[in-house]
Amino acid sequence: MMKPETLARRSPFLPMEPSRQQAYLALIQQLLQCPSGEEPAVLESHQDLLDAEFLGTCEQVAQMLEERGDQNTALWLRNLAAQLGEVIAAGGSGGGAEQQGAFLMQLLQTISECQGNPQVVYPLLRANLPVINQDLATQLNRWWEGVLTRADREHLQGLAAVVGELGNLFAQFPLGNPGLNKQIAIAAYANALRVRTEAELPQAWATTNNNLGIAYSDLAPFSANPAEQIEKAIAAYANALRVYTEAELPQVWATTNNNLGIAYSDLAPFSANPAEQIEKAIAAYANALRVYTEAELPQDYAMTNNSMCSGAETAQGELQPC
Repeated sequence: MMKPETLARRSPFLPMEPSRQQAYLALIQQLLQCPSGEEPAVLESHQDLLDAEFLGTCEQVAQMLEERGDQNTALWLRNLAAQLGEVIAAGGSGGGAEQQGAFLMQLLQTISECQGNPQVVYPLLRANLPVINQDLATQLNRWWEGVLTRADREHLQGLAAVVGELGNLFAQFPLGNPGLNKQIAIAAYANALRVRTEAELPQAWATTNNNLGIAYSDLAPFSANPAEQIEKAIAAYANALRVYTEAELPQVWATTNNNLGIAYSDLAPFSANPAEQIEKAIAAYANALRVYTEAELPQDYAMTNNSMCSGAETAQGELQPC
């Protein structure tokens, strides 16, 4: 059985041929520099580069732009990649229920055999982008309903570990439609939690709840109702913290508190009482910092401390020393 993993946000990328990656980067640079409205013509003249790997390169560049503080350009590039992903997927057969069902079984078998190794699973997802759509989540739900009626408890627990790993992989998959990937991840986690109960498998239940919370948080920017997704994330983190205690599991307790703090901060702009959400965020960050010490975990300490200081400044309405 695969070891449950408490996720932090990350986006693994697959290596590709250097010369082609340079071509992707050059096209992205051209798109960013061309006058507004000329992007379709630029894309039309480079159709040979419009594939799944190009979408992954767009995400890499968007992350670099975010790290440099250029949030608007990163968002623009991600939106462009999402639109292209839909076009690329539509160019394939799309697949019927039978094809999707066969792909789902192949995917689950591969995850089980390779222990959820992204270097094995992601090429399979990349090769099947046309059949990765909302119907795949429906197929997963239907298959799981049938499994629940047939398999014994021990077998179900093993399958739940595979389904939970499916959620982890889709949550971090850098290609295709990012919002759809998060929805599939959420469906996988929700199904796993029907077997991974707090009473029988408390740590696996907590891990899956933490990862579910991250998926809901990451889905929020792509949702028509982001506040609803963030509230679901907060509820999932709260569930995880029923098992993740400071005394027994200090680092995962701190990680989940940090995730909770981010969620409360993200909820504040949508709240009727944003100051209340910021106060809750600061309290969660303060909990995390009881474990994330500067001496032992300097990077985690710096990131969480910066988040807490930003929240304090927002709550007070002015820059304060922190």
